[in-house]
Amino acid sequence: MKHPQIPHPRKVTLLAIFLNRYTNMIKRGQYAPVRFFDHTKDTLTEILDNNYATADTIAFINSLFAGDYNQYRS
Repeated sequence: MKHPQIPHPRKVTLLAIFLNRYTNMIKRGQYAPVRFFDHTKDTLTEILDNNYATADTIAFINSLFAGDYNQYRS
C-alpha cells in the first residue's frame, strides 16, 4: 500500500473498516472480488487479526484465499 505518511497499522485498520462497509458490494461484482484480491493479497492476512474486521469481512477474506472466486479469472 502506498502513502508513506500513513503508518502501516493505520492503513490496515482503514482497509478493515472499508471492507466492513463494502464487502457485500464487492462480492456482487463479477470481477471485483478477484481484482480486489490481486491488489490487496498481502494486506488481507493482517486484516484477519484486526479488531475492526467483522465476521462477514473475515469470511469474505477466507473465501478469497480459498479460491471461491477463481471462476471469474480471465
